[in-house]
Amino acid sequence: MLKKLLKNAIKIITFIITVPIISFYSCSLYRTHNSDPKYASEVFYGNLPYKEVLESRKYHPFGQLNWDCTFAIVLLSEAAPQKPPTFQAGNWRYKFGGRWEATPIAELNENTRNATDFCGQYFSEATNDKIKRTLKEPGSWYIRSPVGETVFIYSYKEKLAARIRFGD
Repeated sequence: MLKKLLKNAIKIITFIITVPIISFYSCSLYRTHNSDPKYASEVFYGNLPYKEVLESRKYHPFGQLNWDCTFAIVLLSEAAPQKPPTFQAGNWRYKFGGRWEATPIAELNENTRNATDFCGQYFSEATNDKIKRTLKEPGSWYIRSPVGETVFIYSYKEKLAARIRFGD
């Protein structure tokens, strides 16, 4: 009887220990899997004509940094509008645009996060160069949230549309 009770106790303890571990790694794999072109397609498809997804990440990796980046960056097609559009294809994760301002982008103050620089560590050199050039030169559009957490970029000239968020 004691042997059977001990055997059952070991099974219960094993279950209690392994379920959270398996759940944690399953969520982590799910979030890693969603760091693909799918997010940019979810944001822009049907709302803005584009040729190619340049960078895309729906979630930052689970269980790592509390604050990190999500982004949807596309290369616009010739059919894209010259003026920046505003749309929301679902909840706040799929919002693009709002009150657009003309580039060059305004200087940051000491209380503003620099989402484009911080998140740039995840972009290719070509994408980083395109974003920096777009924000520095006149002829494009941007929106930066009051604390700099979210940045929208639109440039018909550079054929670029970007939604970049540094957050939790």
